[in-house]
Amino acid sequence: MKKRVDYVAGLLRGGFRQNNLSTADVSAKSGIPTRTVTDRLLHPEKIRLKDLFKLADIAGVKITFENKDVPE
Repeated sequence: MKKRVDYVAGLLRGGFRQNNLSTADVSAKSGIPTRTVTDRLLHPEKIRLKDLFKLADIAGVKITFENKDVPE
């Protein structure tokens, strides 16, 4: 689980860097307080789903969900 959440946080950070966005910029665009953005990236396992979608949109990261085992 830790590897997965760290991977997601890395994707978000990379997207912010690619778009030259500081934490303050991300905060302003998302409406999430700066400290909370920092906390979410430091502890990605605690990201709320609504925050994840906001941050992913700003970072330019696409989120998709698939069933692991799909019955035939």
